[in-house]
Amino acid sequence: MGCSRTLTSFGQKNYQCSYRCLYPTSTTRPRFIQVQSAVSFSTGTSILRAGPVPSAHSASACCRRHSFSSTTSSSSSSSGNTGTGTVVGAGTDTEKEDVTLYQYAICPFCNIVKSVLHYHKVPYHAVEVNPLTKGELNDLPKDYRKVPILTTASGSESSSQYNGSEDIVDYILRLQQQQSTSVSVPDDPEWVSYARDDLAPLLYPNICSTWSRAHETMGYIHSKDEFTTLQKYSIQWVGSLAMYMAASKIKKKREITDERQALFDTLQQWEDHLETRPEVEQVTVGDLSIYGVLRGLHGLPVHSDIATNFANVAKWYKQMEEKVDGQ
Repeated sequence: MGCSRTLTSFGQKNYQCSYRCLYPTSTTRPRFIQVQSAVSFSTGTSILRAGPVPSAHSASACCRRHSFSSTTSSSSSSSGNTGTGTVVGAGTDTEKEDVTLYQYAICPFCNIVKSVLHYHKVPYHAVEVNPLTKGELNDLPKDYRKVPILTTASGSESSSQYNGSEDIVDYILRLQQQQSTSVSVPDDPEWVSYARDDLAPLLYPNICSTWSRAHETMGYIHSKDEFTTLQKYSIQWVGSLAMYMAASKIKKKREITDERQALFDTLQQWEDHLETRPEVEQVTVGDLSIYGVLRGLHGLPVHSDIATNFANVAKWYKQMEEKVDGQ
């Protein structure tokens, strides 16, 4: 029988599961799941693919690039979350592996990873992590409790874990270079560093500069059906305070007095660069990194402010939407 759970794509569009629940409380797990037509950040459409559902919980995990047993646990995490999430992607040789991404939806570094995954049409399963309990990470090594984390599994073969956006992106790019049909993506280290070191740290001060803004930002959690109603409100209210405090620390560390001006000053560098590059003829890792960071702002007021004040960035962003999402 089908279940009432939904599969939520990166663009927040829901799909009803036509098979058994991805992570039921019993030991029964589905063997295949289908999603429909090119993964989209904003529309939630996915390329039609049938394939094995990746395991969101792998026991005996070891840390990054080390092997760990791919034994699957069917029990729920201690947080009470069953760990369901997004199944997205298109057919590439990487579908021989089950790829799982542990993430926060608004994390800029998670969104960098998702941008690269989507551009290369790598099928993956996204698990939204409860920021209060991190129960979804309980079956992974205890020495690393941050996101993003990406795990891979190849049937009964040994599997690997990659921690942090840099290592994950490096792994994806190495994997794609091995595929004869893969699109070449230049590294562009200057703009990759810009996205990670200059642009990404300014997001939280802009979306969580006050408690009320942080509360609005954390409202995304109500679209995550894997959490109970109590968990959603707990995450939004407690998480808002934590995010506000984190944003305040970043402002103090970077001596920021006007967070919006600091963001606009940083974006001006990209706006000026795009003057010499009106068309995105070849996507670089820098493009994907910056796009991922900005895509994490979608639906928030600052996203519209950027589009209004930076014409070149807005034009480039639209082109990237088409290339990453196929819109």
